[in-house]
Amino acid sequence: DAAPDSAFRDGGSVAVPTTIATIDSINTTLPAGDNLVFAFIQFDNTGGADITITANNLQLRRGPRATDKLIAANEFDTFVPANNIGGDGMFAYLIGNDTGAPANANYSIRAAASATGVNAEVKFLVLHGVPRFFFNDSNSSSDSTTETSIVNANTTFIAGTNVIIAVVQTKGIG
Repeated sequence: DAAPDSAFRDGGSVAVPTTIATIDSINTTLPAGDNLVFAFIQFDNTGGADITITANNLQLRRGPRATDKLIAANEFDTFVPANNIGGDGMFAYLIGNDTGAPANANYSIRAAASATGVNAEVKFLVLHGVPRFFFNDSNSSSDSTTETSIVNANTTFIAGTNVIIAVVQTKGIG
């Protein structure tokens, strides 16, 4: 199999607004087809109070507008602790499978925070032409005191070297 095409962007630090807007984007030169899109977002709270990125207020979209195709979003609130408190410098991952993307697709991260004082830096990785992959965006699962399977990956991959990437968003209760 041929190696997949890719696009990468290492964004700079930008302020996260209090109304949802684009905070970073990547313009690719990839051909039309299916793209695996990874966005890694680092948050830094510069203030003295905790700030929240409410559920669905961190979005990966194909294009910069609110009406563009939603690829992935945070399912639960993301808490960014106050400056110099344990956990300051939180991060989030958004991963999506963009089927039928046009040539030269643009991807953006749109975000809104509950208050001013949060900065974010986004890193994008877009892979096109991955010959075999399994992608599953599972439903929410309740906590349990026993082992719980969230996703089963039954694949037809050939024997050899395989890469597994799993991202889990958790929500603390209580």
